Amino acid sequence: ISGKTNSGDEVWIYGKKNSGKESLGLIKKINKKIYKELETIGELTGISKISYELFRKMCDHHIKKISFPNNFHYEECISDLCNQHEIKYLKMENLIWTEIDDPQHYKRAVDEIWPLLEKKDVS
Repeated sequence: ISGKTNSGDEVWIYGKKNSGKESLGLIKKINKKIYKELETIGELTGISKISYELFRKMCDHHIKKISFPNNFHYEECISDLCNQHEIKYLKMENLIWTEIDDPQHYKRAVDEIWPLLEKKDVS
């Protein structure tokens, strides 16, 4: 999980922070929508490490919810399961990253993200 990127295509992580550790906690919801009543932890980077146990639960959940549209994403499955399964997060507030799904994302990567990476590499 990262801090805010202002990319315009954010997937938000809502959760509960561990006491005393800002960067660690439990995921409570993953969604593109903004929920004022939930604590926004950060933005999903799309890099997830899941246990075999969670993987099996995700497979079972998907099979049971087969009526879902074909565009049901793994993030939605994790979000559905986070109240039944403890799913931890690690937040890296100043992580420099972007996703590239289309030409606008690519332009942002070249024009905004690459210069930040070059600057970081020098320092």
